[in-house]
Amino acid sequence: PSVSDYQEFLTSGTWTKPAGVNFVYVESIGAGGGGGNATGNGDVGGGSGGEYVASIFEASSLSSTETITIGASGSGGANGGANDGSVGGNSTFGSHFTSIGGNGGAFGNVVATIPRSRVAEILASNVVSLTATISPQSGYGASTGPSGGIGGNTIYGGAGGGGVQTGSSSAGGTSEFGGDGGAGSHVSATKAGNGSVPGGAGGGSNSNGGGGDGGAGRIRVWSW
Repeated sequence: PSVSDYQEFLTSGTWTKPAGVNFVYVESIGAGGGGGNATGNGDVGGGSGGEYVASIFEASSLSSTETITIGASGSGGANGGANDGSVGGNSTFGSHFTSIGGNGGAFGNVVATIPRSRVAEILASNVVSLTATISPQSGYGASTGPSGGIGGNTIYGGAGGGGVQTGSSSAGGTSEFGGDGGAGSHVSATKAGNGSVPGGAGGGSNSNGGGGDGGAGRIRVWSW
């Protein structure tokens, strides 16, 4: 069918239901997590990407306005110590659903896990009145090791940030429709790469440059 209205939110605000529409499709991405930081050589991980969730609603099941909250970027770990990155903020569409922000990267050979498990994804698939395609997915945050520390790739959510180890760093992951992850950095006093909007995660730094920041979230709404 022809789309009669489209609204994109990169900052928090209010969605107003257009007159005369029957269906509303919403896609949401949480913010990416920040990458970790260390002051010297060692393994530091990137953050994980913000989660993607999408749903279709009967317009009559929604209020005339719905509050939109856009997840704030997860901050990279501060320089000056072994500091973990912070968790990305959640993006929400009214009280109907939430896409969870990515986790922060940490010092050590630790993967920043994705925000929600497959079990939770299945349980979440029944939250709306008509039908839903709720597909939580995002890229994991890289550690170092056999995978080379490259951030996790994904299709719709934010991609994971790249990890770093002594003498080398790795690229962030990529996303087909969300934000890419930032690269890790082992260059002295150089901040790791920031994740792209929406939902890409920051890379890790092990040379006291500070972890990369995650990308903020996004919500898009189509009505017809």
